[in-house]
Amino acid sequence: MNDSQKYRSNLITIILIATLTLIPFIGLTDFNTKGEPREAIVAFTMLDTNNWILPQNNGDEFAYKPPMYHWLVAATSVVIGSVNEFSARFPSAVAGVVLAVMTFCFFARRKNQQTALLTSVIMLTTFEVHRAATNCRVDMVLTLFIVLALYQLFRWMERDLRGIPIWAIFWMGCGMLTKGPVAIILPCLVSCVFLWIQGRSFWSVTWRFALTAMGAMILPCLWYYAAWLQGGDKFLYLIYEENVLRFLGKMPYSSHENGAWYYPVILLSSAVPYTLFCLMALFTIQREQWRKLKILKSAWWKGLWEHIRKMDQVELFSLLAIVLIIVFYTIPKSKRGVYILPIYPFVAYFLTRLFEYLSAVRPRFVKVFGWILATIVGVVFVGMIIIKSGIIPDSIFHGRHATEYITMLHALANNSLTSSNNSVFLIVCVIAIYLYYSLSQLGRPVQDVVYNALLAFLLLDTLLLPPLMSSRSDKPLAAEVENYAKQKPLYSFVDDKDKMLHFFTLNFYCHNRIQIFNPEIHSGLLLIGDRDVATFSRLNPNIQLEPIRDFHHRSCDTRQNILLYEFQTK
Repeated sequence: MNDSQKYRSNLITIILIATLTLIPFIGLTDFNTKGEPREAIVAFTMLDTNNWILPQNNGDEFAYKPPMYHWLVAATSVVIGSVNEFSARFPSAVAGVVLAVMTFCFFARRKNQQTALLTSVIMLTTFEVHRAATNCRVDMVLTLFIVLALYQLFRWMERDLRGIPIWAIFWMGCGMLTKGPVAIILPCLVSCVFLWIQGRSFWSVTWRFALTAMGAMILPCLWYYAAWLQGGDKFLYLIYEENVLRFLGKMPYSSHENGAWYYPVILLSSAVPYTLFCLMALFTIQREQWRKLKILKSAWWKGLWEHIRKMDQVELFSLLAIVLIIVFYTIPKSKRGVYILPIYPFVAYFLTRLFEYLSAVRPRFVKVFGWILATIVGVVFVGMIIIKSGIIPDSIFHGRHATEYITMLHALANNSLTSSNNSVFLIVCVIAIYLYYSLSQLGRPVQDVVYNALLAFLLLDTLLLPPLMSSRSDKPLAAEVENYAKQKPLYSFVDDKDKMLHFFTLNFYCHNRIQIFNPEIHSGLLLIGDRDVATFSRLNPNIQLEPIRDFHHRSCDTRQNILLYEFQTK
């Protein structure tokens, strides 16, 4: 097999691995967090109202992000026939597949195909990437556009900045239409610093990338203008709040505020299972090897700077992408693990280099780590069998949330996906067999490691998370709520000073018919949490509440027991 044939074979392999581990099972789990239905309902409203520019949800709210992701969900839903869990998560899953494929292509052309294949598989099996690729959130699609822009800008720099980086401009524009200007800032920042370190003139680099950034803004600005025509000053303030005040830490409400050390810590937890591998690897480095590092010399900064300048270009670019993206997102108070998703392809590359090094000098160490992962997978599988047998009593749970935990236990025990005659179970078995043989070219120790990581996520996505997380969802209540509501107007009240929290999951499954309560309304039905009733009565003394139903269900959005009242003005 020549290099061209091997490249095509590996390309098909990574396409199949990514597709089979990300796409088939994304519709098994009901929405059970406020983030997913909040995005999905935007696409539903687009199709329902035929407003593809600035649809309103929950009665009178705009989406907090530009519409690229929602357009993709709506387009997928048109093909499928409705906006559901599968169509809402499909764009994220496809973005994960494309990211894995393009990461393979990027490194295969500049390193070797085995390194590229392992880099893509390691990236797919990091916890944060897998979670983002199977969720209905904008972050995976944004990550795809940012990383594709980085890859295209690197190609442009390889051509000595000749011509116009059309594809980089296009991907950055799509990224800005997904979440905002950060999709343009980050690729340009990483590329500029890379060229400055290479010794290029500051101004000759800056003006080229300034023009590139302005070109990337053309497409998004068309939407921003159309949205302003619909939303007016309210829309402009929302954009200012999300892109300027959030970065400056001056949001009118608290939003995921964390300290400066948040991202190093979150990286360690989100790179699971490879965090354990790195920690174990620290003990394999000989003391003499530490002494050889230039950074330990007296003038360590000079040695470090020279080392950075002489680094392999791909490795320098990857290192800068990791460091600069983390530093950029460390500046604002608002911090979330998904913000740094674009670093994971480059983190995976360095993890691959570590695997290759240890496979050469400490192969037994890699084998031991593979055994550890296999043990974890085995424990999970045995645990599922024990739960399925029903020998775990409900009495082991105590406290305020005991009922919720018992419901989860019963959901796992009654999970039909574990039935031997279930098609999902058979599909999982076929995929598991294919994954093992498709990775054989990586060598037995490394093959065992990444296979067990893939198998762990496969078991989570099919046997564990669907019954466990769906048991927390508000979806079963939607039919009951609509049965009581009939044609009556339906409102909600949440005692949230920031006015950001609503019954997002119920609203999605009730087809966006739940509006936010305001005191000018004279009558209707009200959904409210049990702890918010006293606050509602205090704020609205002229409103009389008549109880209709206590659902005895703790909302996955507000974490309160949901009540239904009929209200009218006294």
